[in-house]
Amino acid sequence: MSLRSYIGALRSRWPHTCATEPILRIVLGNESCDFDSFASTLTYAYTRGLVPVLQLPDSRDILLRRDIAWWLSQRGIPATQLFTLQDVKEWRTTQGPHGAVHAVLVDHNKLTGPAAALVDEVTGVVDHHADEGLYLGAEPRVVQPCASCSTLVMDLCGRSEDTPPPEDITELCLSALLLDSSCLAKRMTPLDASVVNRFYKGATDTALLYRTLQGQKRDLSGLTAGDVLRADYKQFSFALGPVGVAVGVASVPRSLRWAASAVGWAEFCRAAQGAVADRGLALLLVMFHSGGRRQLAVVTGSAGAALADTVVAAVAGDLALAEITADGAGMEGGSAEPGDGFRGSAVRCFEQGNAVVSRKLFTPMLSRFFSSLSHQRVAATGPSRATPHRMKSVSVGVIGAGVVGSALLDQLVALSLPDVQLELVLVAESGKALLSQDYKPLQNGESFQWRDALAKCGESTGLEMPQVIEFLKNSPHRAILVDNTSSAYVAGFYNDFVSAGISIATPNKKAFSSDIKVWDQLFAPSTDESYPRGLVYHEATVGAGLPIISFLREIIATGDQVEKIEGIFSGTLSYIFNEFSSSDAKFSEIVAVAKSLGYTEPDPRDDLNGLDVARKVTIVARIAGLPVENPQAFPVQSLIPKPLESVSSAQEFLEKLPQYDGDLEALKQEAASEGKVLRFIGSVDLTTKTASVGIQKYDTAHPFASLKGSDNVISIKTKRYTNPVVIQGAGAGAAVTAAGVLGDAIKAAQRL
Repeated sequence: MSLRSYIGALRSRWPHTCATEPILRIVLGNESCDFDSFASTLTYAYTRGLVPVLQLPDSRDILLRRDIAWWLSQRGIPATQLFTLQDVKEWRTTQGPHGAVHAVLVDHNKLTGPAAALVDEVTGVVDHHADEGLYLGAEPRVVQPCASCSTLVMDLCGRSEDTPPPEDITELCLSALLLDSSCLAKRMTPLDASVVNRFYKGATDTALLYRTLQGQKRDLSGLTAGDVLRADYKQFSFALGPVGVAVGVASVPRSLRWAASAVGWAEFCRAAQGAVADRGLALLLVMFHSGGRRQLAVVTGSAGAALADTVVAAVAGDLALAEITADGAGMEGGSAEPGDGFRGSAVRCFEQGNAVVSRKLFTPMLSRFFSSLSHQRVAATGPSRATPHRMKSVSVGVIGAGVVGSALLDQLVALSLPDVQLELVLVAESGKALLSQDYKPLQNGESFQWRDALAKCGESTGLEMPQVIEFLKNSPHRAILVDNTSSAYVAGFYNDFVSAGISIATPNKKAFSSDIKVWDQLFAPSTDESYPRGLVYHEATVGAGLPIISFLREIIATGDQVEKIEGIFSGTLSYIFNEFSSSDAKFSEIVAVAKSLGYTEPDPRDDLNGLDVARKVTIVARIAGLPVENPQAFPVQSLIPKPLESVSSAQEFLEKLPQYDGDLEALKQEAASEGKVLRFIGSVDLTTKTASVGIQKYDTAHPFASLKGSDNVISIKTKRYTNPVVIQGAGAGAAVTAAGVLGDAIKAAQRL
């Protein structure tokens, strides 16, 4: 049976249903009745033999949703045959007080608005939004993040291999997923991909279907301002002290400028205030989105301006709000003065700099805000409107809890900033993952014992990198990945993180010193303004916590030109050559001592081969403007004697190294006869466009010669700084490296 026939049959027997059935079993979509809710409602009802009910006052509102109206017309299904809240009220009137409505909720998991008064029992839940923790005994109860609720419905209802869903149902759910995932390009989870492979493989020209649906959805021609506000609307109830407040959130797929020109700003304001009055709203929020930009209109309701201003102040940081003036918005019909925002009809308008936050992500923010005010009452009147305080929250996922990672987590847990909250939502290491399913911060001040919490996680709790990406991408806040590993595997996913809008802070050199194509991809500008790329910070890849990379980027940004960079980039080799030049000890003896002190890698050859310095030189060369292909593209001197490169173990290497002390001892004596010392140097010369790594001789008065311990020292000569800038300090150590990475995370968070 086709979907058209099924709905027709339900409508034909509806009078009989009203008269004879004491329990009405329905599938109820969410209050916005967007395409995903529409598709999920019809599909679940069709496959389970239930009545699909769209959460709308009556069928006339269906025609305001042009994408749904278009799809229905293509399938020959009259909008008047669909079921709405009006039909449920009719059934209740016929059955009287003894009848009961049992509902399966799809695309929402909390009853709100008029439907809450009509439903007696929630018997099932299928939703992809944040879990409200209600109806725990419902069956099924599937609340799982994914791009589209239709994915969950198809996964539940289309499992039988013998009876695949009919073509109209398949197209309906595919259409919903295309709209919610930007044609399968964004927010896709492994489950979405699985459903695509199982049910939609034979679909033809999905791009054309997506463009058609998008065009229909954006077609608001002929609609009044009131129609525009009703077309995609959701209403929420929040506790506020001893009473509750109703907050409406309308989504409009056009810009504020369009609202001003198409329907007139004064008319829009009148319609917004009318909606507030008709629905008894404390606040109406209208989210405009078009061409990669978002704007927010805040309409004062029954609670007065104080509540509106408090909400704005609370979300301003996360949404990056900047109030729009009458002149700045280029609108007509407002009575406000330039610089005063749109206040002529109790409406304030804002540019939303964080375009990632849609209504789906905004709603949990509102829920947390009202929860924080649950012990307060907002006065109906209040002080004059203040500039929003930009305290914002940023979700942080940490990979790697080794030496550096442990130090970073300790610093992060103790951190307190005036303008941004770094909320730890994920800690992953060695097959384990501690994560916050609802994106609430794991840390609760310095009392949070992350080591104990991580230790309690079983080995099976680990996440693959695509799962980490999806988890952070679905956060209601912008997210930052902190990678404390040296893993090439993790680094290989950096571009995927950044493309998903997730920023990165890391000391991992692998991605930044590999093939230059990887570098170019990682720092490529965003091509989709509606989905900005994440930021990338990697200060600690060179010099641990020393401000080498940030200094280079800042002077280059101001127009300076780097001429030469040279320095001691390795704390290990700094220690070895400082000791070698100032004592009578043999080179092999100093290497053995350095290993015993923990300065070297477990196999000292990983330090002595010069590749670590070459990676750092590759990074600073690229920043300075020399496009080095990779660390093998320039001369790198290895300190490993050729015969020892292939010995089987570090122990064998250390045992045989004394046989080759003579060559370096002779070089040391030669330098001493010239009044010089040996240092292991990385160098980039922009004038000759060359880079190199190896032993150099320096006069004893040179800054490199006077270095002690394991410090790094970098000299940077530029067109402006003819007398080179010298940056010196600890270039290794868990605490300073962690501080450098955390500093990067803070910088990224402040920019988001």
